[in-house]
Amino acid sequence: MAVTSKELDSVAQNAHMLAGVVVVYVPAHIWGNHVLYYFVPAFIALAAIKEFWYDQHFEDADVRGSNLKDFLFYCFGAAMGLMTWFYA
Repeated sequence: MAVTSKELDSVAQNAHMLAGVVVVYVPAHIWGNHVLYYFVPAFIALAAIKEFWYDQHFEDADVRGSNLKDFLFYCFGAAMGLMTWFYA
């Protein structure tokens, strides 16, 4: 049974979201709330560079999905990390 592009896209989006959660939640857990002022904007900026420049130039077109969707899942993951940290 072959993996379809829809299944691969679902796995990729979950991975992008999980990366956002981990990058926000773990540093806050280790160093405290104040690092979120630096980690969240830096993460969003690096995610934008990765999705809109690096993937566009260096990722194989056969596996590259929507750059915007990938970036939005990074942002969604960061938002989930912030909500988990502050409200859970």
